[in-house]
Amino acid sequence: MCEELLPDMNSERVEVSAICSILCEELHYQLAMLPAQDRELIQALYFECMTEREYAQQIGISQKGVNKRRQKVLDKLRTMMKAK
Repeated sequence: MCEELLPDMNSERVEVSAICSILCEELHYQLAMLPAQDRELIQALYFECMTEREYAQQIGISQKGVNKRRQKVLDKLRTMMKAK
C-alpha cells in the first residue's frame, strides 16, 4: 500500500539523467571540432582503452609525449566546454 509514493533510491533522478545526456551530446560535438590528430588520441585512449604506451608505440613517439598531448587536448576540451 502506498509504495508508489515512496521514492526509489536506486533509480536515477530525471534531472541528473537529462543533464548527463546534454553534457554527453555537447562533449561529442566538441570532440568532433578537434583536429583529427587530437580526436585520434582521445579515441584510442578513452574509447578503445589503449594505454599511453601502446598508443605511443603505434604512432612512434614516447609515452611521455603522448601524456603531454593528452593533457593539452583535455585542457582544450575543458576550455571549449566552458565557453559553450
